[in-house]
Amino acid sequence: MRKHSESYFKLKSQIQESLDFIILCCYAVPSLNAYMKAVELGNGKPDKLPDPDHFKKNPEYENADHSRLKEIKPNYQKTLGKLLLISSFTYFEYYISNVIEEFFDLNGGRENFKSLLKKLYSCISILKNYTL
Repeated sequence: MRKHSESYFKLKSQIQESLDFIILCCYAVPSLNAYMKAVELGNGKPDKLPDPDHFKKNPEYENADHSRLKEIKPNYQKTLGKLLLISSFTYFEYYISNVIEEFFDLNGGRENFKSLLKKLYSCISILKNYTL
């Protein structure tokens, strides 16, 4: 007998991926904060924040005082919590639908289940005609 389903392993992997990302962010934001302070000191090293590696550069984030980044930085922990909750719930919904599919597959597939339901329905129909 299997201890865990394939769906469980997918769920576990997806949630671990989300947690890993959150850990990365929790290291990255303090590093960004330190880097912004170093840029603001203006001693030439570093002279500006690095360009984003995934999104197109946005001038709003590159002004000298980094005001937009400073504005959004204090709420990052709360936002990460919300994202983790939403993504975990979504992964769980996907997990439930996959478990149901695995259940059908382990028991002969959907077509087999449909034929069993038809037989059950016909038996119930026949029994309705008999009175005690």
